[in-house]
Order: sequence, then C-alpha cells, then structure tokens
Amino acid sequence: MNVLTDTERALLALVDAAEAAGLDAVIEIPADRAPRTVDLRVVRGDEVVAAMRVRIQGGEVRYEIPARPGGDEVQAVRTRYLGPVGRPVAAEDLAVLDHWWAKCPGTGRQPVPVPSRRVEDTPRWMRPPVPAS
Repeated sequence: MNVLTDTERALLALVDAAEAAGLDAVIEIPADRAPRTVDLRVVRGDEVVAAMRVRIQGGEVRYEIPARPGGDEVQAVRTRYLGPVGRPVAAEDLAVLDHWWAKCPGTGRQPVPVPSRRVEDTPRWMRPPVPAS
C-alpha cells in the first residue's frame, strides 16, 4: 500500500487547483530529496508566458513573488502565505495570484488589488515568538 505524505497530498491538491484555475502545473522532483515545489505556469500555445513557484515549507504552502515573465528565474524573490499544508488548496485560493500574473505581459489576467498582507506572509522562522499564555 502506497501512503501519501501530507506534503505529497498538498502538492497533488495544488496541481488539481491550478488546472481548475486554467494554469499549467509542474511538480519539481529533485534527485536528492522528496518534492516540495510546483511551478504554476500561464501557457499560451507552446510558450510559457509567466511562471510562479509554490513551495511547501514548514507546514505552510507559500508562493514566490513576483511572477516570472517567460518563466525565467528572478533574483529578488519574496514569499507569501497561501495556506496550511493540511488544508487542500482550491482553485479559488489561487485568485490571489492574479495581481502578480497581471504584471506579466501576455497572461491575459486582469489587474486586481494587491492581496492584503497578513502575519503568515512572514515566514514562520522570522516571526517574533508568541508569548505563552
């Protein structure tokens, strides 16, 4: 019996959500460790117009911004919180990415306001400790 880990279930749910949102999703499978990242891509014909990496990190699903025009790598990358690993990501959850997609020419995504910042946007290891009650 092949039992999936929480990370593997989260990756597969992310792929399903991406496809439901009209995105192409590619799970990166490194040779030296279990997969933790998915590249979400806007594809027109045979061309990758833009890409955004989503990673599973510390029990959280995080996306890297800005979106990468043409799928090219970018140097200045920040991450934002998409949800916890235990809750499957749905296509509606990916609507927050439209702000970043719209900045890349050719995606066909309409500009939307910047998603509101929240505490979880700061990676867990960078947050101040929560006082014990």
